[in-house]
Amino acid sequence: MSGRALYTHPVRMKDPNSRNTSSSFSTTFVFAMVPSSSDPPRSGHGMAFMITPTKFPVEQSSSHFLGLLKSSSVGKPENHLFAVEFDTILNEDCQDINDNHVGVDLNDLNSVKAEIAGYRISNQLHEIDLNSGHNIQAWIDYDHMQQELNVTIVEAGSVRPKEPLISLKIMTLSNIFEEEMYVGFSAAPGTVVQDHCVLAWSFSTNGSSPELDISHLPSLIMRKDSNSRLIIEITTALVLVLSFLIAAGVFGRKRNKYRDVIEEWEMEYWPHRFKYKDLHIATKGFRDEQVLGCGGFGRVYKGVVPASGLEVAVKSIFKE
Repeated sequence: MSGRALYTHPVRMKDPNSRNTSSSFSTTFVFAMVPSSSDPPRSGHGMAFMITPTKFPVEQSSSHFLGLLKSSSVGKPENHLFAVEFDTILNEDCQDINDNHVGVDLNDLNSVKAEIAGYRISNQLHEIDLNSGHNIQAWIDYDHMQQELNVTIVEAGSVRPKEPLISLKIMTLSNIFEEEMYVGFSAAPGTVVQDHCVLAWSFSTNGSSPELDISHLPSLIMRKDSNSRLIIEITTALVLVLSFLIAAGVFGRKRNKYRDVIEEWEMEYWPHRFKYKDLHIATKGFRDEQVLGCGGFGRVYKGVVPASGLEVAVKSIFKE
């Protein structure tokens, strides 16, 4: 229902010379969220970049809390949680602005600031569908001297926009951050089958995060299409095999129709045998016009043996 992907070791998030001053940090990553393959595709809840004192997933965290908090702890200062959410569900309990937004969360799921997912050029917003499955690159930068946080996103491979999507002053990070914190990602798709993937990531304190080489990153959309083609190919093969088995069964039934069945008394008395197929041909398929008479045990048909031309009377015994 939820999971976390964290850097293994805790990171120092406060200046060792001044525990009241939080460190600057910078991170960039490429992520993708691929919806379910149902028709129409169903969207799970989104994912979040987070800085948290808790290494393990929060127990009893409902899916619309992105695995960050549980309902009883929402808004409490002891959470010591900083998160940037990439949310794909409109949750009225968290006062979400829509079902495709980026928000900054401080100890709470009610974002201190949220914007429709996209990037700005000349103050004009170009929306990005977070749940499209396409690779998206994000930058999150905090300057502790200016106490300013900037969040920027764009389609992976595009030039980073100069204008951030979210820019705000945060005066309280020194109260939120403990001396050491875990850094990583959290997601909670709920009951919907959905991929939440981080394809590349760099992080740094007190300096710019290293640039990412994204030229060889996989496309989850292509992978999903490949899976769909594989499913179609397997299904086609199964249909062909099933058709072959049905055809073989029909052919076998026809063969069994003419198969001789040797009864026990025949083994002892050894009668002159005729193949049922030959008698079927001789009586023209036991047609009604070939009937010579009918008794208590069955009908008698007139026939001509194909091999010798001998005229015969063939009695067909009733099943009863």
